[in-house]
Amino acid sequence: MTALAVIAAVSMTLGNLVAIVQRDVKRMLAYSAVAQAGYVVVGLVAFTRAGVAAALFYGLLYLLMNAAAFLVVARVGADGSNPVLDDLKGLHRRSPLLAATLLVALFALAGVPPTAGFVGKWFLFSAAMGQGWWLLVLLGAVNSTISVYYYLVAVKYAYLLPDDRNRGPLPLSLGDRALCYGLSGAVVVLGIFPAALYRFAERAA
Repeated sequence: MTALAVIAAVSMTLGNLVAIVQRDVKRMLAYSAVAQAGYVVVGLVAFTRAGVAAALFYGLLYLLMNAAAFLVVARVGADGSNPVLDDLKGLHRRSPLLAATLLVALFALAGVPPTAGFVGKWFLFSAAMGQGWWLLVLLGAVNSTISVYYYLVAVKYAYLLPDDRNRGPLPLSLGDRALCYGLSGAVVVLGIFPAALYRFAERAA
């Protein structure tokens, strides 16, 4: 278990420290994924049914959170480019729905309540604390705080900085709109009502 704890600690710390200096949004999310994998390993370190269930639960939630974030990135970079932070400027005016979806996804990845990310991390850290891994949980909490910074930077660009290139609205298809509502809605609803999905994870564990 010590080896897994080291992997979790390195993944969380390295992923967040590299993500924090990125301006390319895809790269930021990619290094964020390294940190998120570290959080999942925290649950496995506990090596209990609750820990494995928490890891499965968070893994399922991560698919939803990350899908929502990458949907926004794909639509902002619809021309095939890799969007940088500057490309998010004025997103709340160009496409309020994409901006809201990005906000929900990034807040969830950061573990801000009442999103599913907060509940998922609570289960992970609770399982680890139950087995005495206090220092690992403390490191996880510190890393979660670090991640809030770079997620909020992206939100700042989308909501607070004007579009200095005066670009027009971003068109969204009916399918895009359905995905935005479905993914962001699921992330919020599962944060408020996580019991059914967590019971599924417990049975799988």
